Amino acid sequence: MVTKKFKIRKTRLAIKRFTKQYTIDGPSGIDALSFINAVRPHVVNLLSENSQTKINLVLTCAMERLDLQTGEESANIPFVSKTEVSLDATDISEIYSNARSRITKTMANFQMRGSNWKFIAVVKLDVNTVTYKPLKGSSYISLPVELANKKAIINMKNDDNKCFKWCITRALNLTNNHDEKLRKN
Repeated sequence: MVTKKFKIRKTRLAIKRFTKQYTIDGPSGIDALSFINAVRPHVVNLLSENSQTKINLVLTCAMERLDLQTGEESANIPFVSKTEVSLDATDISEIYSNARSRITKTMANFQMRGSNWKFIAVVKLDVNTVTYKPLKGSSYISLPVELANKKAIINMKNDDNKCFKWCITRALNLTNNHDEKLRKN
């Protein structure tokens, strides 16, 4: 097990702090899986403090290969996890385990498919987060002219936050004209 201290640093902010990127630099002399396992507590702790976010991890590794035509070639190759949503009740350890599995599987596939790439070192691990604010129902908003002219959408004219309720009610109680208007019976 690796005993090195790892530091997470905030490396990027964008869209008024809506997106944030944190980076852990890779030490020399450690393989990718050992590094991912060693930084786990730091990343899980960071993500636990930031609920209501979408998260993905990017492990960048220095790789090299010998190409018979061009000679030795090296590159920093990113291996990306699936983006997952972290809510208040989400198990962050499970998200991290899924990310680790995806990254190691992608890395193994990359090396095995005849590309001759071999692992040299871990460059860094980026933890990308985006504030997650799902859309919510609201009151009436007029449609863009292109959509309104198609006469294919019923846009209920309500002044409360019960759009979904009114749409279902209208679907179950069709009228001959002015489907968008609410009627009080």
